[in-house]
Amino acid sequence: MTGDARILAAFAHSNGYLLVKAPENCAESDVSVLEQVAALMVAHGSFGQEVYDALADGGVDQQEMMRVNAAGRALMEAVAGVARRLSGMADQ
Repeated sequence: MTGDARILAAFAHSNGYLLVKAPENCAESDVSVLEQVAALMVAHGSFGQEVYDALADGGVDQQEMMRVNAAGRALMEAVAGVARRLSGMADQ
């Protein structure tokens, strides 16, 4: 195995799925949640920037839509990552 998940991500995305990486270990902590929230904030900013850039010229083309969609998937995956980390901390 190469550890390169790009083909897996492309397959998941082309079939309407999000790809969310499993945690490295089962011990979730406040720091791991904070790291995921920071990643979520970065993804949110990237999504907003792509939307802004797409609208900047007064129209939206297919290339811009591809970038917006990719940033949107990354944002949704970041949300799922935060939820997964919090779920790992939840009282059972």
